[in-house]
Amino acid sequence: MADVHGLRATLAYIQDNPQRWRQDSWQRCFAAIAVELAGYDVLPSRWVRLDSRSVQVWDAAVEVLDLTGDQGWLLFNPGNTLAELRMLIAEITRPRHAPRHSHGLRLVR
Repeated sequence: MADVHGLRATLAYIQDNPQRWRQDSWQRCFAAIAVELAGYDVLPSRWVRLDSRSVQVWDAAVEVLDLTGDQGWLLFNPGNTLAELRMLIAEITRPRHAPRHSHGLRLVR
């Protein structure tokens, strides 16, 4: 199950600090911000020291936010706008028993 708090906290941070976010830059994208908010340092080489392992920033964010690979691929797409991030997070965090809107994306776990 995705980390609802982590996803929403990252989105809130981006909305409150738009100058710090740039989805097409791995150093300032949603994934990098989520990893930093979780207390990890993103190194200049795109790697993150996650516990005793070194992993790339996107992989670290998938792990930190407890996402599936498909959810991470959709959420961390460099072309995503803020509106698309809001929609994706709403879909990822939607309770599974709630009806799906016809305009929303359906992510399969």
